Amino acid sequence: MGRTNSRNSSKNNAKQPAKQFETEKTVSGAAEAFVKAVKEEKKVYTDPILEKRESEEKPLALLETLWFNEDYGSLIDVYALDNTVKSFGYDTVIMNKPCELCSEDEPEDESISEKFIGKYCTLAKKASTKKQLEDAAKSADAVIIGTGDIWSYDKITKFTKNHYFLDYVHDGQKKFSYGTSFGRAYTGPFGEELKTVARDLRRFSAVSVDSFDTLEIAKSHFGKNTDVVADPIFLCGRECFEAMAANAGCRADEHADDTFIVSYIKTPDPRKAQLVLTTVLCVILPI
Repeated sequence: MGRTNSRNSSKNNAKQPAKQFETEKTVSGAAEAFVKAVKEEKKVYTDPILEKRESEEKPLALLETLWFNEDYGSLIDVYALDNTVKSFGYDTVIMNKPCELCSEDEPEDESISEKFIGKYCTLAKKASTKKQLEDAAKSADAVIIGTGDIWSYDKITKFTKNHYFLDYVHDGQKKFSYGTSFGRAYTGPFGEELKTVARDLRRFSAVSVDSFDTLEIAKSHFGKNTDVVADPIFLCGRECFEAMAANAGCRADEHADDTFIVSYIKTPDPRKAQLVLTTVLCVILPI
């Protein structure tokens, strides 16, 4: 009796590898079909505001930035952040500014910022509804907000509510902030608005800010622990800036006889300018 069971057991064991192979083959086929369906669905599902994206093969990151500010510092920050995220293997799209910050008579492609971003980055179309933003976020693998005073209540949040706290990005999706700030001093939101912002900040995968002042604001007002990070211009390699400088109308080699130095100062004032000048003189002429 025991020997018969043993033989039956051996026969069953002998058949298992074949069954296992058939199962693996079936699973493999199902996986291929699933991947194909996902790819096809992603191409169909991609929102029209993202139609300019460069690659369907790379993971997609949406960047919410202050690209529309008419100052070179903000533009360089956006350019640097965009290049840094690309270096991680992502295809990137800069999200357009929300309707609350658009004026009806606003010219298209005429501002310094639109010309710059249009040349060096991929800018999404303007979304007319929040549903479009939600669909765009669903098409993305990550949504990143940064840098600068994008959380300033007086300049931004008062008009856009929780847009720049990524309230349109659903839970479970990756969303990050890089080098963000509430401005030089905290001016709001307060009351119920503060509670909704705190809720949205808790939904971020990770939050980083540009200064210890902002870190303290995030902790004291919203109970959110953050990290302080460097400006994105220090993240991407010099080749990014060399590529951009190659398109400049004024070239350094045309002014070889001139002695000059370029300084990059955030929120410049005479005291900082004097400090830069003094430092340069001490380096050139050691005291």
